[in-house]
Amino acid sequence: MNQVTLVGRIGQTPELQTLAGGTELVNFSLVTNRKYKNAAGETVEANEWHNCVAWKNTARPIAQYVVKGQQLVVSGEIRYDKWEDKDGNARTAAKIHVNRFEFGAKPKGHEQAPAAAPPADAPAF
Repeated sequence: MNQVTLVGRIGQTPELQTLAGGTELVNFSLVTNRKYKNAAGETVEANEWHNCVAWKNTARPIAQYVVKGQQLVVSGEIRYDKWEDKDGNARTAAKIHVNRFEFGAKPKGHEQAPAAAPPADAPAF
């Protein structure tokens, strides 16, 4: 089974894109954090960035309601894109294909929800 769930913060406010055939998608980055103690006993915080994509009915609410810095819980599959760069080197990148998500806390300054925001009891997508 290829299933991943991440809880993180949005790196940049997502923008909805429409492909030539009318399919909607949104690409966004999600940063997750972890804390650990290094060999010297100091607490270190490490950030991991994840590239994510959401399609069709999942894309629209993310583009409409999610802002930079907002917490988001995403579930989906890890897929690997493989290509050759201009110098002929083999390249690989992982991307999370989101099929479910839940809204999390908005960053300071965005606490007041706009008129178009989903209601507090809105279901997860």
